[in-house]
Amino acid sequence: MSETSKNRQPAASSRQPEEDVAAGGTSRLPAADLPAADSCLIRPATAADIEAFYGQKFNLHTAVIDGRPVALGGFMKEDGRLWVFLDVLPDAALVGTAIVRALRHHLHKAGQDVYAHHDAAKFPEAARMLRLLGFKPTGETVNNMRVWKWPNS
Repeated sequence: MSETSKNRQPAASSRQPEEDVAAGGTSRLPAADLPAADSCLIRPATAADIEAFYGQKFNLHTAVIDGRPVALGGFMKEDGRLWVFLDVLPDAALVGTAIVRALRHHLHKAGQDVYAHHDAAKFPEAARMLRLLGFKPTGETVNNMRVWKWPNS
């Protein structure tokens, strides 16, 4: 880092950085760990940011009740496999059937085998939902989680 960049101050803000980020805004923070940068911009991620970071497009969907997201799920490629993921809040039980139908629809559109895993201790009901969707255990584990496969037929 040059002497000049060491002496630069981050851009002034009328609010504290923590408040900006928590409110979904942006903030400039010193980037001492980034040798060629004077500061680092922290802001909400866009779909384009996520695609650029992971090098792939995500197919994401959300379930919304009264304007509030209660479930978020989608598909992503990793290690040559297509993985499905779903995170739900307790309120999502109100629309559980719709979520299962939507998942089933997107599984059929995937056109290939789809994999999933879950933390049985945190989400014991996930195994039941995976079975309902037609997933079968593979015998593999990833991060101590059982891997399931939905066979494209």
